[in-house]
Amino acid sequence: RQFRELAQRYKFVTHGLSLSIGGPDALDVEFVKNVKTFLDEFGISDYTEHLSYCTDGGHLYDLMPIPFTDEAVKHVAARVNTVQDILERTIALENVSFYAAPFADMSEIEFVNAVLAEANCDLLLDVNNVFVNSINHSYQPKEFIDALPLQRVRYIHIAGHYDEAEDLRVDTHGSDVIEPVWDLLDYAYSKLGAIPTLLERDFNIPPLPQLLTEAARIGESKNCLNRCSPPPKNWRSNKSSLPPIYVRRIKTRRCRILKTDDCKSTAICFTTMCRIFWRMVFRCCAACSVRNTGTQWCATFTAAINAIVRCFATFLKNF
Repeated sequence: RQFRELAQRYKFVTHGLSLSIGGPDALDVEFVKNVKTFLDEFGISDYTEHLSYCTDGGHLYDLMPIPFTDEAVKHVAARVNTVQDILERTIALENVSFYAAPFADMSEIEFVNAVLAEANCDLLLDVNNVFVNSINHSYQPKEFIDALPLQRVRYIHIAGHYDEAEDLRVDTHGSDVIEPVWDLLDYAYSKLGAIPTLLERDFNIPPLPQLLTEAARIGESKNCLNRCSPPPKNWRSNKSSLPPIYVRRIKTRRCRILKTDDCKSTAICFTTMCRIFWRMVFRCCAACSVRNTGTQWCATFTAAINAIVRCFATFLKNF
């Protein structure tokens, strides 16, 4: 009930990790139908996924690179069209980081553009992935952004990465965003305007004030502040009276923060709050089971849950 109430008040965006849109296995149509049921039930219009694959006879638990070939373009586009037909929505695909391009007969930018055109879908622009790939595969990141069909960009991701070597960066989402990536975000804003932007942090999560300070920099960006153009047409929202807010999302161990700087584009992901709540509950269970037994365990657990509920209620009021 609370989820439904929040879905009516705020704009939600869903982002998947397991569709495996470019995978060799048959498309999981039942999963897609379940996604549609969820989206329809809560009035969510936006569904995004990674331009990669993560299954091969089972889940691989990583995002694998799709060969940059004409055959792969047709394979991915056909699957995207199937997904869009089932969902009755235009989806957005994220440009991913990759470290090898097996069997490639075209460049990354050619492949991305070909898939978007063939499937007639939108783009989730990950600025950090552009930067990481530009180092690993020796191209100019701004030229890559210039070559994208920017009218298809739904929103932006930004994150930190790991410096393995001077010519090798690993997309980890486990560190602060570096200055060159912030600069590239400013460049994207100069091309797109101040569209919604998601800060991703998967692990090595700092204290909340430090994380919020980094997220706030999105709003403090010179381009973002001086170029408050309307969001793309496909960033639909009828919640024009609501102020900018942060979105917190947690998927497995993923913590992501999104700030929208246009008051016409607001969003909240209640899923995050639920996951935070249950994570606290599970940790409470573990702690109580170690320290107490029997009725003493039950009393301690009940007291801890009540405290968590009170904290959670306060958290909701702040939104």
